[in-house]
Amino acid sequence: MHRKYVRKLVDAIKSDKYDVIIINFANPDMVGHTGVQAAAVKAIETVDGCVGRAVEALKEVDGQMFICADHGNAEQLIDYETGEPWTAHTTNPVPF
Repeated sequence: MHRKYVRKLVDAIKSDKYDVIIINFANPDMVGHTGVQAAAVKAIETVDGCVGRAVEALKEVDGQMFICADHGNAEQLIDYETGEPWTAHTTNPVPF
């Protein structure tokens, strides 16, 4: 997620114009498909920072956040049987 989109998200949260805002933080999924651990870590750290900024904005307006995923990916970057990079989605549960 690029910084300018996080700024727009924070502005939208603080604007009180919206009952619901839906956003996709695609960084970990996209980078997870490369199988490059350092890139996946950076992507997840970036999203963590973005979510943190959104949480701070939500606290200011007494808002709520719901985070979910449709599949796993970046949590398993190595095929446990072959040792090769794992670039596919995982079947690990992604509970709410």
